[in-house]
Amino acid sequence: MKEKHIATLTWGQHHSLEGLYGSEVSILQSGDTRLVNSYMPSGTVIQRWYSSTDFQATRATPTLPLLYPGVTYRLAVLMSSVPDSTCIFEVQFFGRISQRIGRKFLHSPAECFVYPQSCYFYTIQMINAGCDELTFKSMDILEVDSRGD
Repeated sequence: MKEKHIATLTWGQHHSLEGLYGSEVSILQSGDTRLVNSYMPSGTVIQRWYSSTDFQATRATPTLPLLYPGVTYRLAVLMSSVPDSTCIFEVQFFGRISQRIGRKFLHSPAECFVYPQSCYFYTIQMINAGCDELTFKSMDILEVDSRGD
């Protein structure tokens, strides 16, 4: 199985502040982002990345690259959490009129997703699954070629 690097994402702007009250978020000298909140409920969206934005409303540009329909991709996330493995990534797919047409929860770095044929844009969310603290470095989007040519 071959993998081709598509993009590297950093923490970027914070778009999901509604669930992070009481959190201590800091940028370390290394450039990594550290978040601490032992009272954050499971299911809270910690961070969100977009492939399409309404610039007039958010003053933010898209951080996700365009993907090709029918192609398989994988997220390679460089982060640590306490306790271990307590962040889940969700990829949501949206159609022409912004209706959600699908989603995929990625529990392990080996899990892949296929970009749907009818998808116009997508988002990636980092979701708390019992995490008390995390240190996020980066996330790579990789194109997976399962043929192995």
